Amino acid sequence: FIFFIENSFFMMEDYRRDLMKQHHARKELEDIEKDQQELIEIGKALSSEKNHERLLDLILENSRKITGADAGSIFLIEEDTSGDQKLVFKHAQTCSLDISYKEFSMPLNTDSIAGYVAVTGEGLNFPDVYNLSENDPVSCNSSFDRENNYRTKSILVVPMKNHIDQIIGVIQLINCKEWKGFGEEYSNDKAYAMKLRTPGDFEERIVPFKSRYETLLEAIANQAAIAIENNRMVKQIQQQSPACLKHQLSELTAHYPSTSCRSF
Repeated sequence: FIFFIENSFFMMEDYRRDLMKQHHARKELEDIEKDQQELIEIGKALSSEKNHERLLDLILENSRKITGADAGSIFLIEEDTSGDQKLVFKHAQTCSLDISYKEFSMPLNTDSIAGYVAVTGEGLNFPDVYNLSENDPVSCNSSFDRENNYRTKSILVVPMKNHIDQIIGVIQLINCKEWKGFGEEYSNDKAYAMKLRTPGDFEERIVPFKSRYETLLEAIANQAAIAIENNRMVKQIQQQSPACLKHQLSELTAHYPSTSCRSF
């Protein structure tokens, strides 16, 4: 009788595990389908935004929302007055911190995590940047954490490539909060809005970024790169004088004599 009871409990436990696996698999498929739909909407939003600052803000907000990230930043590759390339910190968001960010530049090399991705084009996904091994190509700079009482843990960084596969910058996301303890209502796009307030929150409520987010964020980053390039092109055209534009139109009609300037 005892054996029968114990065996029944084992069978019920196995059945419960199977149900949980089916539930999680179904939930994961639903999340993937939702992410694909959001990716389409993000592309539409990026292509229609003309203001540069709002564009950067939109890129980070959607990247954080779709991955549940607490923080994120955008670095762009620019040239200084001498023609040397540098990596410029352009924009950042942090849900759990109410601080302002200032633009700064740093050498375009592999000494930093963002710099490594910008130079090599290789995305990085670390569960905890404080526990990197000797085989990892980068090291963690904890100065921001010390100054702001923060704890950077999981991190996902991908390059931004334009239509000719040229790297123009990187998107860096920090601290995925799709922690199961938040409950299903805080999974995915709602997790990014949850604040991390205590040291325990940083240790217990941060999880690694899912591997599928690497491909997803790369898709967002590439769309963002094209949107930024288009935004820059429009801005350059707007800053040109009417005489310069007229000269460019005349050159176009010289190359394409069958086309009227009016079509441009």
